[in-house]
Amino acid sequence: MVQIIRLLQDASYSEVDYQIIREDLVDHVVGDIQAMNPERVEVHLELRYVERYKVRKEYECLDDVNKEEIIGHLASLVVTGEKDEAAINFDVTMYGLMLSVMAGGKNFNRLKRHVVNNASILLKDSATIPDVKAKIPELKELTNDNYWKAQDILKFEETRKSLRDIMKFIPPKKVNIHVVDFEDEVVFREEGRKFDMGSSDFDDYRARVNEYVETHKSQPAIDKLLHNEPISLDDYKELERIFTHELGTTEDYQMNYQDTPFGLLIRKIAKMDRDSAYAAFSTFIAEERPNAEQIHFIEQVVDYVVENGYVKDVLDLMKAPFDRPYKFSVIFTREEQIKFVHIINNIKNNALVA
Repeated sequence: MVQIIRLLQDASYSEVDYQIIREDLVDHVVGDIQAMNPERVEVHLELRYVERYKVRKEYECLDDVNKEEIIGHLASLVVTGEKDEAAINFDVTMYGLMLSVMAGGKNFNRLKRHVVNNASILLKDSATIPDVKAKIPELKELTNDNYWKAQDILKFEETRKSLRDIMKFIPPKKVNIHVVDFEDEVVFREEGRKFDMGSSDFDDYRARVNEYVETHKSQPAIDKLLHNEPISLDDYKELERIFTHELGTTEDYQMNYQDTPFGLLIRKIAKMDRDSAYAAFSTFIAEERPNAEQIHFIEQVVDYVVENGYVKDVLDLMKAPFDRPYKFSVIFTREEQIKFVHIINNIKNNALVA
């Protein structure tokens, strides 16, 4: 968008219709920047650019430096509220066509084929849907060579606005499903051990633990755990004393929490401070400059860590809730994955004693 805003400053596009497009794009970009939350670590790192380019006056006459600053420092921070991904993809395609015409890009034919293909699918498979049926004349126009020969960016913008909302009616591609039948193998069995789950002692001990953690968050060891600081051996011994002597016995702890380490239990009960969770990723964000998809994934992980205290196993990054809408193994390079896993392990290990 910023590149199109820059190109529309040319005298060739001084007519009102072109400038309306430019104004709409400026509104969009400024709105996205103004919506950025300065409490997000990655936004805070770029705050001087956020403060500058959230002011509309800065777009009156963009130069190449302005363009590079907006694209390089702010584009990856945008979090859109738009839920219709098909519409977003169509926007991107039509803006790409406009940019290709204005800047002499090489992607015109590829983008054209994509649009024509989508129009053809809608005409063939979805024409009975009322919203699509109303757009049949425009969809047919897209399959006509005269539409494309004109290379009219005003027409492209008209098409974008008119057809973006029906792109969701394109039927999804068929996916081959492979069914694998695994049989569970019993690797451990213990008999003769009795648990009285209805015992009041069971509930009382858990209540005492929860109450202690919630009312002692300023206690040094608990404070460290909430703020992702590593605990020491002395911290561990103090937690052991509290859980197995002050609040109950070793048997009480094992009956209720089995072999869960004290630090991880506290993280589960008291959660983690959100700023501390974000801070764990600050170096990664500053060095790797993640894109919007990667930022969304990081925020999913931060939300999970805040709520659950840690990620139990790095393989969980491949599972729900992290596998939608973008898979960890797809959006990060191998090197980025290694760094990311190191961060996840550090967060967990800070609650353990080596």
